[in-house]
Amino acid sequence: MANIWNLGGGVWGFYDKRKAWENGAGLLQKVLKIDPLNRQAEEELYTGYFFYDWNFELVEEYYQYILDHPFYDRSPVISLDYAIKTGRFKEALSTIEAHILVDPSNVFFPFFKAEALMFLGSKKEAIKMLNDSDPLYSDNWFYLRESAKLYFYLEDYERSKKHLQKIQTLYTDYPPILIWLNATYAHMDGDSNKKDKYLSELHKKYNNVSSGSPAWFIAMYYCVLKDYEQAFKWLQKSFDRHEVELTWLREEPLLAPVRNDSRYIELYGEVGFLSIGLPIKTAVETYSPY
Repeated sequence: MANIWNLGGGVWGFYDKRKAWENGAGLLQKVLKIDPLNRQAEEELYTGYFFYDWNFELVEEYYQYILDHPFYDRSPVISLDYAIKTGRFKEALSTIEAHILVDPSNVFFPFFKAEALMFLGSKKEAIKMLNDSDPLYSDNWFYLRESAKLYFYLEDYERSKKHLQKIQTLYTDYPPILIWLNATYAHMDGDSNKKDKYLSELHKKYNNVSSGSPAWFIAMYYCVLKDYEQAFKWLQKSFDRHEVELTWLREEPLLAPVRNDSRYIELYGEVGFLSIGLPIKTAVETYSPY
């Protein structure tokens, strides 16, 4: 139940994010009271500290602990997602490969591995990882969403569009990340009517104070257009709303061109990366298809 609350208040956009974290944290604390050694519940709790509280110092301490005390978890956000978002791509890849040996059928591991490979500069390997996994998870909402995003960054736009179309055909869930991809492809295809429609939907999500980080994805849309004035306007709105996708601030490829901008530097410190001694990356240190 806690996992559902935590996911639903994040990029899925199901529940109000503060209510989701309040409920999720309460359930996890009950679990740990009953079973103090439950490491899955512990991982889930620190996942919330990362996504919802941006408590980098606390999460970094836990991350260093699990590096020395590894364990298998079916959805290990801290050892994978947190590691990637803080630039520890090789460590994340090592963890993924160890987990795959335990559970080769886990839906989370292929796209996390592809993501780590992408950031390590192994674009062909990342695409092959996804290509090999596509037939296995073609009906999985989570996989389709993440692979549609990754194929976009890997510049395999046709497969990205295919997965985006499939997820919208099979499922009714329509969080901001999917609206952003639709708006981006409408812009790339020169379809101004569809582009305006999708942007309007993102703005409606934002105005309704929806979870799923609509302000962040509006900012990402303007990054695609290289309209960085608008992008920073919406990044600030994302910060003001404490949206969970701001945890991507350090590694987001679309932000690579603005990492020397004073507004980016200020946000970087306020989100919390500097609290664990992570310096701002320069554009040449990161992968970007643009």
